Amino acid sequence: MSISNHSMSTVTELASRFLAWALPNNLVEPVLGDLSEEYNQRLVSTNEGAAKLWYVRQAIRSGIGYMFITKRNFIMFIFSLCFFALMTFYVMYIAAGISAFIDIPSIIILLPTTLAFI
Repeated sequence: MSISNHSMSTVTELASRFLAWALPNNLVEPVLGDLSEEYNQRLVSTNEGAAKLWYVRQAIRSGIGYMFITKRNFIMFIFSLCFFALMTFYVMYIAAGISAFIDIPSIIILLPTTLAFI
């Protein structure tokens, strides 16, 4: 998946990867191709920084628009994890303060086990 003839920075490469992840498979090549063409035209007519900024903005806007359609399950999973963590800390805070539940020995015992099962 070649984005352009010009050397693209890490930021634009990350934006392209995000867009490719968020788009439906049948739209990845056409959309990235169109963005690449427009990027090359802007590179000729403006400076490199302005062209890269435009490319990143377009990729993120398009990716976010499609992400809520194609990656809905992933988004809900992340939302539920955050909600569960916040509720857990809230209950811990209300019960006796978070420091009563979190201590170094517990972390030393649980962290390696948790990492082993990830």
